[in-house]
Amino acid sequence: MMEATLPFSWKGVAAGLLVLGLLLTAVGAGIAASGVILTERYATELASTKWGMNVELRDALLDQSAKAKWGLIIIVIGTVMQLVGTIMDHAMTGNERRLQAEPGSYAVTGTDVRLTHSVISQALKLNWYWVALYAFVTIGGIVLSYWTTGLINVLLATFVAVVTLVVGYLMLQKVITITKETR
Repeated sequence: MMEATLPFSWKGVAAGLLVLGLLLTAVGAGIAASGVILTERYATELASTKWGMNVELRDALLDQSAKAKWGLIIIVIGTVMQLVGTIMDHAMTGNERRLQAEPGSYAVTGTDVRLTHSVISQALKLNWYWVALYAFVTIGGIVLSYWTTGLINVLLATFVAVVTLVVGYLMLQKVITITKETR
């Protein structure tokens, strides 16, 4: 039996670190934010007067502090992963600037504009259900975040981010395919 081997690529590792770093940064930001986002009912309960010490307020502040610390730690890890991925990518491509402007000028013609409009229109028509899902999830996430707190808020924000990433990737893939077919 023959074993299939996948080629190892440092460029793939660098790209993976960038993507994982971005996801960790988003999750860390969600965790940090979940510590300070309160519903009106919970804020009223915490602000109510108590005899002696307000134990609920003390516990809520400690919980917020712990979530903020963990969120920031995850953000730092994600940022470091992005930094390492960027350094690896830069080291592998050399010191030349890949996005350096070329001398001369570039004029956009009416044909270029029509092609761009046509490609984007076709991609939207072919992927309308992904765009509708994206709009539904984004608006639903905004509305639901008003009534949810804590871990549910973090999971909701993470789900919206993942759907955004997937829909963006699928749309970009479709635009590239249509552009190749058109030319």
